[in-house]
Amino acid sequence: MRKIVLLFFAAVVMIAAAGCSSFPAKKDTVLAPYSKILVRPLNFDGAALDKISGNELDEYNNARPELTKLFKDNFAKVAPKSGYFDQILFEGTPDAGTLVLESRLAMLDPGIRWVMPGRGAVVCELKDGVTGRKIGSYSVSRSVSRPLTSTMMGAIETMIGEMGEDAASDIGEAK
Repeated sequence: MRKIVLLFFAAVVMIAAAGCSSFPAKKDTVLAPYSKILVRPLNFDGAALDKISGNELDEYNNARPELTKLFKDNFAKVAPKSGYFDQILFEGTPDAGTLVLESRLAMLDPGIRWVMPGRGAVVCELKDGVTGRKIGSYSVSRSVSRPLTSTMMGAIETMIGEMGEDAASDIGEAK
């Protein structure tokens, strides 16, 4: 009976150790000193816009606040799962222990219906909240299909939302 109890205890310890090994080692990343992240609004300035002109350009420019909110909402939905931060902030002044995420839309191409998928890319920079020193950077990109029923803004909204999710899930890749 004693051997069975010892074997059971050893099995529980091994399973617990194996389970813990699947979590990212926060202490081994540039994110280790930070418990909060302040996500700045998505910057659209300087983005390479392909196949967006005329009235569509006006529609895109008018939608920027909604697209920024979509990016932030999707970031907030995925970021807690990363386990890196206790708090996710979208406004305020950063303090010690706060990492600042500045994301910039680098390229946006809504594609052509039935012919060419849409593509987008966002470059993310991580900065120390107190010093403003660059801690790391990474980029995320997405591609979406353009079926006959899709609209330009529908493709853009899908890409921006998915890139917000990717920005949160890929934050550990910053170098």
